[in-house]
Amino acid sequence: MKKRIFCLLSLSILALSSCTEGGSNISSSSGSLNEPAPYRIRDYTLKVNQTATIIPIGKDYPLDLTYEFAGDAISIFNQVIYIHQSDTVTNVKAYDKLGHVDEFVVSAPKDEYTSTRSEEESEAWLSPLSGIKANIEHNDFPKGIDMSTVQAIYDAGVVYYNASNQAEDVFRIIRDAGVNYVRLRLWNDPNNYADQGKVSYGGGGNDLSTDLKMAYLAKKAGLKLYLDIHYSDFWADPSKQIFPKAWATLTTAEEVKNAIYDYTKSVLTAFDEVGALPDMVSLGNETTPGMLLQLPGPTNEELTGGEPGYTTGAYSAPNTIRGANKSKNFHDYIASANAAVKDVNDSILTMIHLAKGLSDPNYIIDYYNQFNDINYDVIGLSAYPYYQGRPSVIKSGLTSIANAFSSKKITLAETSYGYTFAKDALVSNIFDNGEVISGYPVSTLGQALMIKDLLEAVDSIENGYGLFYWEGAFIPAKGVGWADSRSKNSWANQALFTYDGHVLPSINVFND
Repeated sequence: MKKRIFCLLSLSILALSSCTEGGSNISSSSGSLNEPAPYRIRDYTLKVNQTATIIPIGKDYPLDLTYEFAGDAISIFNQVIYIHQSDTVTNVKAYDKLGHVDEFVVSAPKDEYTSTRSEEESEAWLSPLSGIKANIEHNDFPKGIDMSTVQAIYDAGVVYYNASNQAEDVFRIIRDAGVNYVRLRLWNDPNNYADQGKVSYGGGGNDLSTDLKMAYLAKKAGLKLYLDIHYSDFWADPSKQIFPKAWATLTTAEEVKNAIYDYTKSVLTAFDEVGALPDMVSLGNETTPGMLLQLPGPTNEELTGGEPGYTTGAYSAPNTIRGANKSKNFHDYIASANAAVKDVNDSILTMIHLAKGLSDPNYIIDYYNQFNDINYDVIGLSAYPYYQGRPSVIKSGLTSIANAFSSKKITLAETSYGYTFAKDALVSNIFDNGEVISGYPVSTLGQALMIKDLLEAVDSIENGYGLFYWEGAFIPAKGVGWADSRSKNSWANQALFTYDGHVLPSINVFND
């Protein structure tokens, strides 16, 4: 673990227009171009994934400045410096609207990987894997990773390392390994409001401001963005679909539809304003039983190390507003979300996301038939081999679904597989012996083979549209578990990075 300084961006993150990068065509309303500034900006020395707000010496607030610099070792977003690569020096010019200019230097020290794990050597975590490439024939085929917990891990001071053992921004590491898409979940308000103040439910704390930071970095790295809107304040899945706290007083389905529409449109507008408009949006997460089924439970005054009172105290919503599967409400809620996305930008792909075993394709076909009059684009299926079926079962199910919905793209929206059983004080992995699939050893080789076979299963159908590996960068970090700060990481042994943050060779299966 490495300590770092982190300057939290406020919701003013939306005002991107005042902090553009690059470009020397700076105009002034008075004074002469490039006139020395009446203020000075200090030099900065920061580690990768550290950030610092640019505040001129002697002032206690940032100025409205634009920046010019060469290379991509850093970004400057909303007057905040982001470091992308260690062992770099970047010379920066800062201009204000009057034509004043000042120069400063941003340095990132050399930071090389060091392992703390004996299993890394004994299990050959970093040994090269040769000849394991997915044979993909489709063009524009998503090869994605869910990166939802990355910001929380950054905030905890953890650094990621590339294949050359150097610290680098994680979005650039995965890009260079062949990944072309990032998935981020979004919760409405994932926070508890108790006597001690605002406390995150945890699990990455994926509210709007958190996701905007990651979306910006992903887009800067040249990656596409798939936004998974849960329409809940915490995890939405087949076992729970809880109303956001802000919507708990709504009494009619019409009010709920309007809330869905307004929220969806406002969220996408916020992403657009920072130059990170999503390329694909999921209209709910794993909406197998429907969506918006329970009303939220009460605030809990203490950390639980697990589900908050919001979840554990949830109770069934009235039938007048419940969006149960096959109900008119559910259909209309999906239609409202879809309309909001298309009204922002019709080119954004919309997904309806189901978690169901692929051995029962008829159930899946029947489920999606209820939306035949909605112009959504993508059928998204969770496809964990230990839940939804091994690759051969998934391939067979995909074939049946593809035949029934030839006009829809079909995506594996979630999948993963373990590479180790290593233990850690910060880890409580859900992948254990019961999840092992024959033919796929628990190793980086087995992990790569699983991803390869699933990629090729999707590619085997005419309308196959890629795969998203779930939480590939969710590595151990103090206070960053699946729930609040007392919880543990449940996913480290299915990540695509070692417990110390070095990218695994299995990720290279995404390379063409």
